[in-house]
Amino acid sequence: DGQPVTGTRLGLIEERFIHSEIYRARPDVGAVALIHTPELAAFSVSSVALPRGRGNLAVFDVRKLNNAESGMASGMVSSAPAGRALALALGKSDAMLVFGQGAVAVARTSRDLVTVALGLRTSAETRLFDLGLGGATTALAFTREKAIPEAGGANLGPSAAIQRVDRLGVYYNFL
Repeated sequence: DGQPVTGTRLGLIEERFIHSEIYRARPDVGAVALIHTPELAAFSVSSVALPRGRGNLAVFDVRKLNNAESGMASGMVSSAPAGRALALALGKSDAMLVFGQGAVAVARTSRDLVTVALGLRTSAETRLFDLGLGGATTALAFTREKAIPEAGGANLGPSAAIQRVDRLGVYYNFL
């Protein structure tokens, strides 16, 4: 219910409001995590969208709530009304960015939650890699008169003049 089991400190994990309100709103959820990786925190405050599925990952910004809902103007989800607003914004999705903090992820089980969390982090890293390359991770074809040993050796294609370099393969090697 979002109340500490023991102790009287008011500063006990403020994330409890996120967890408890998501559990209330989503009976299908068995695990919740707030993910603070630098990549996800960067996208949470960026004007650059983080693609996910057929759209972009939504961003929840607690600063847009009035002070009565947010509990304070710090930009943190630190009250039950703010947690409830986040849970409503999340809807049926399994993840969303939380402005300035990273992302919140939910799943039916803790095992599924790890998969969602790693997927979010990998998506953010891939998007940063894309931006660094100036494009998107897609397969590119380079034409050469003959294969070079550094590229793997064999000529490909009907004309035997195409060397394929897969950006996803390059990214995998980078990781």
